[in-house]
Amino acid sequence: MSNKRIKNKAKRRSQIVREARKLLSDKDADSFSLRNLADAAGVTVPTIYNLVGSKADLLSELYMGFVDRLEAAVSDSGDALEAVENIVGITLDISHRDPQISRAALISLDYLHRSHEHLPLMRLAARRAMNLVINAVQLAADEGLLEGDIPVELISSQIVRIHGSVSLDWAFRRCSEEDYRRRALLGTYLALAADANPVFKHRLLTRITGLREDLTNLAESL
Repeated sequence: MSNKRIKNKAKRRSQIVREARKLLSDKDADSFSLRNLADAAGVTVPTIYNLVGSKADLLSELYMGFVDRLEAAVSDSGDALEAVENIVGITLDISHRDPQISRAALISLDYLHRSHEHLPLMRLAARRAMNLVINAVQLAADEGLLEGDIPVELISSQIVRIHGSVSLDWAFRRCSEEDYRRRALLGTYLALAADANPVFKHRLLTRITGLREDLTNLAESL
């Protein structure tokens, strides 16, 4: 295959992925079809199958791209609580800088879960996202901040569920970025507090009190 042909295929593939993000960020994945995507990208449906794959393959790739960005942005932190908070902050930063990519990825993940199309690529991406949280919670355990009565994996899965629920509300425009931040952090602190030692629990409760005051002030201003 000539270099020109390879470049043309790569260009068309990139165009397909870009148009898919645009379409998904404006509608839910249930009404998203490869026919609509083909029309938007100026290609045929067989071309999409040839260059990207099925609808599930495409959605899996969109979510994997989001996880790639998240992993690249996460850095080592010497403080366990900051490590967990950074995951929320980085996710929000990516969402703020490129909401189209983030919304498309989160809507894709929601569709794949509901349709039970757990393709290898999607499972790998979901596991990588989970590992980011596990590593942060494990740091808290290693520092002796957790009592050890609740497994790290269970605390981490609870945090991931909370983040997943809140992120979908944001993706479907049911909450603002600031509400996303507050709810994700509140859920994170509560999950950690369930197994925190007295000193760490006090630190978490201080954070929770601050978030509650923010929510109270917001409600009073409405």
